[in-house]
Amino acid sequence: MTTEHNPFAAPLTSEEAPTPNTFQAEHPESLEKVRKGLLMVYISICGILLLMIGAAVLGGVAAAAGPQGGAAIGILALVGFGILGLAILNLVGVCFCLAAPDSSNGRPLVVASLVLQISSFVLAFAGQFVIAAAGGGLIAMQIVQAITNLMSFAAIICFLLFLWRMADYIERPDVAGRAKRTMIIGAVSLGAIIVTGITFGTMAAGGGPPGDAVMAPVGIVMAVSGLGVLIATIMYANTITYLRKAIGEVLQGTPATNLPPIA
Repeated sequence: MTTEHNPFAAPLTSEEAPTPNTFQAEHPESLEKVRKGLLMVYISICGILLLMIGAAVLGGVAAAAGPQGGAAIGILALVGFGILGLAILNLVGVCFCLAAPDSSNGRPLVVASLVLQISSFVLAFAGQFVIAAAGGGLIAMQIVQAITNLMSFAAIICFLLFLWRMADYIERPDVAGRAKRTMIIGAVSLGAIIVTGITFGTMAAGGGPPGDAVMAPVGIVMAVSGLGVLIATIMYANTITYLRKAIGEVLQGTPATNLPPIA
């Protein structure tokens, strides 16, 4: 029994009451391309997560098997190619989102995300190759890896801002609120990992390996932050699919309902 026909239900306030979505698509063909692009990005994120979990399991098997773990190592190589293919699918999906209507003001954010992603790929492969050819050390490779990771994170932030802007454009503040919360959780979690890693590295460089009094809280912070990044990644994928479904409702003319975003 719904609250609409329940005389005993508490009355909704003006802030709590859902409002009908009266948005009418002015450029349905553009929104359809965006919807297809979001589906590609969603598939790539879910696929990469599954492959990374599989790689972690196979890595443990290979380490336990020792010299006899050649088969697991071969499968790990296939996993790597799979992740590369899904990353390319992600780029194609983002390219589809370039079809976003001009009035949504979302296209510049998609362009920024694309530029950052492509630059990250180029730096990851070309940079590591150049360093290896020049006889560079492990520290140089780690610096390049850190830069590419930050660029990838910035690309995700730009795409989340695009999701936020598109949700506002089709008058879905509930989806926009999800994008906002995802950015906050992801930024805080990644920031904690970066700050903790820099602090730990500085202490180790200054006076040798830190003792147990330092290692214990560092491990806790890193574990909690890593869990936060995982949660933010899942929220990111969910926000994409929620927006995709919301666009589908608009294209089908289904009367959607705007729910106020949760603070």
